Amino acid sequence: MEIQIVCTPDDNIKFADTLHFVIKEGFDIDVPLRAKGVGPTVFCNQDLKVVSFGLQYTFKYDHREIFIENKGRRPQKLVWQAKRKPEPKNKKKEDQGKEKEEENIPTFTIVPESVNLPPKTGLMFQFRAYSTKKGKISEEFELVATAGNDRKSNALYFTSLEGEFIEPNLIFSEKQLKFKYSWE
Repeated sequence: MEIQIVCTPDDNIKFADTLHFVIKEGFDIDVPLRAKGVGPTVFCNQDLKVVSFGLQYTFKYDHREIFIENKGRRPQKLVWQAKRKPEPKNKKKEDQGKEKEEENIPTFTIVPESVNLPPKTGLMFQFRAYSTKKGKISEEFELVATAGNDRKSNALYFTSLEGEFIEPNLIFSEKQLKFKYSWE
């Protein structure tokens, strides 16, 4: 007889247990079981490689919500870090000052940026988009987790937030706009 046993560890540690088979008309059998948890205990149902905001108007806020859960036994400190692109070295100082002012306002943000997630719980993260510039914009983010009191942090997800921003264009169908205000 063949029996298949499936184990889903909830932490990155070694597990050991014994499976007891009680047989009515025979000898009882003890089977030692061993397993080792691998990989992160932080889980997300959705694909986080690319979060697309599609076509958006400039000066308009939009957001996407994504649920991330800690399926482990230990609390996790989750931190979203923006990956900034290196600046070219051959630009003039005057041009750099103007561009730095514009670049200090990020197009995409993630709220909350940092959170302590208790074991067996989840949290809804909000990915927000707002741009004053038009064009196709993309920014890279990385989710880093630190389990319990560990000092070493692990990169869990690399996410690209992208959207194409256009300026609203109003064209009236009539040459004149007339209205009448009456109050009684």
